[in-house]
Amino acid sequence: MKKKNICIIAAVLLVALAVVLYFVLRDDGEAATTFDPSMTVVEDSARGLKLISLDTIAGAYVEDGSDTASENIFTALFQNAGGSTLQLANAVITINGTEYRFDITTLPPGAQVRVMEKDKKQMPETFESCTLSAENIIWFESEPSLCEDRFEIIERSGGLVVTNISDETVSAPIYLFYKNYDGEIYIGGITYMTTVEKSLAPGESVAVVAGHFIPGSSKLMYVYVP
Repeated sequence: MKKKNICIIAAVLLVALAVVLYFVLRDDGEAATTFDPSMTVVEDSARGLKLISLDTIAGAYVEDGSDTASENIFTALFQNAGGSTLQLANAVITINGTEYRFDITTLPPGAQVRVMEKDKKQMPETFESCTLSAENIIWFESEPSLCEDRFEIIERSGGLVVTNISDETVSAPIYLFYKNYDGEIYIGGITYMTTVEKSLAPGESVAVVAGHFIPGSSKLMYVYVP
């Protein structure tokens, strides 16, 4: 009888061990194949950036301006968690020891942007570790503006009309920066730019080509006059 009880106890322990191993392995599998942003370690070099999510999409690859139709584009959704507008960040997400690069430009405080991987690498299939760092990060010292006291800007598909509404001539060049967006999220780390290459007298207007600009899907970010 004693030997029989020992066998029963051993059998129960083996079953319990099997159940434990099943759940451990199942949980590890789920954690390894699904990205959890809480696992991200943010290094000091990337302070002010927040990684919201990772995803794969199909569509135009916008980061190099080519708009090449692509599939399985590895993207990262970032948020500016700082108190000023981000001018530039060369962000690096290291997953399982492999580096993935995402360049971000012109992101206002609190805003989110979906950025495509710079080298067109595929998103990894497992997520055992994740670190966010930045090789370079620059914040605007003073907040950029549209210089609304100097210019009126009319938006057109593929172009902008700029009028000098001030009482003084504005010397060229005049740089206009804009981004595309979908809903509340900017699309692409890229910021597009067009240039007014002639000086504008008071009341004078000029039309400039602005590739990728679509009213309702593009937003003027700032105007810069050296």
